Amino acid sequence: MIERLANDKGISLRTGCFCNPGTGEIVHGLTEEEICQAFSFDRPVQFSEFVDMAAESWNKFPSSIRVSTGIASNFKDAYFMMAFLETLLDREASEVNAIKVERTEYPDTA
Repeated sequence: MIERLANDKGISLRTGCFCNPGTGEIVHGLTEEEICQAFSFDRPVQFSEFVDMAAESWNKFPSSIRVSTGIASNFKDAYFMMAFLETLLDREASEVNAIKVERTEYPDTA
């Protein structure tokens, strides 16, 4: 949902899991026992299945949002990102579907 809201405002985010194996598990407090349970099936587990299992079984939500800058990024990009993030402050996850994000105008710096 966060990715869709950001995309609607022309902001590109990477959401889902961390690239480095183990990082997400540590950040989200998943235990070795929980990880073993999640991957004990006779078939591969899709990320969406893992997220659902973590939420339902352990009340944990192993999904992340990553914001990175690159060579093409500029101050205006960072400003719009911060303005977008500000709309999410003090919101419950259940409220995110109802958030209406307006495109923030970049202040005149002249």
